Amino acid sequence: MKTSFQIAFCFLIVSFTDKIPICDKLSDGKYKVHFDESFKQYEDYKIEINRTSYMKYLENGDSVKGKFEWIYNCSLRFDSGIKVNLDSMTEFEKLVQKSFGNSIVKLEDIHGDTINFRTTYSGNLHITLNQGKLIRLK
Repeated sequence: MKTSFQIAFCFLIVSFTDKIPICDKLSDGKYKVHFDESFKQYEDYKIEINRTSYMKYLENGDSVKGKFEWIYNCSLRFDSGIKVNLDSMTEFEKLVQKSFGNSIVKLEDIHGDTINFRTTYSGNLHITLNQGKLIRLK
């Protein structure tokens, strides 16, 4: 009887796991993306998060719409649908690029309305592409 209860309980947990948010740090709303001083080659922008989609607003007035998916605990991948042109790469360069995996954003510490983030590769987590802060706008 005890074993049957444990199996049923585990089944319920697995059944409802996809309903539980993977990360409680990022909620729907508008944010300013501000890059740390060592990554000033990246331009700050604003982003609006709505469930699993986003709208990115650049300083020059352009905008990009896309979707995002949670990869792992507080790690997500943004997808704008814009494909990188690999035609000019050699086969070796394509293999190296593929081995790095997709770029992902890891949400780290949260301080009030500010979330620290780091962008890395899913296949090479030791590489930092950029880092900064998501600041919730009111």
